[in-house]
Amino acid sequence: MKGNKLKTKLIGLIIAFFIAVILSAIISTMLHLIFTKVPEEILNLTPTKIITSLLTNREHFEMFVLVVIAFMMFVLLTVFKVFDLKDYKSKNYKVTDNIEIPMPVRR
Repeated sequence: MKGNKLKTKLIGLIIAFFIAVILSAIISTMLHLIFTKVPEEILNLTPTKIITSLLTNREHFEMFVLVVIAFMMFVLLTVFKVFDLKDYKSKNYKVTDNIEIPMPVRR
């Protein structure tokens, strides 16, 4: 059961990493265009322009790295805290491989 939870979290992290990289590239390109005072170019963005700008401009690449780090910190917090996948902190009784219930309180 714990292996499945860890596997689910790892798959979620991998998917989130790819989404974070794509979104970071787009957001950092938009910020770069705004800071270089050509915001009208945002309307003409293409994937090749984004990649070219990331590879040729050092400031843009640094901004991209910072945005990726911010996204990944948010994802790690979300995956490991919010989606804990365990609703209560008590000892569990294993009924079957997929079902666990809390132990009754003894008096």
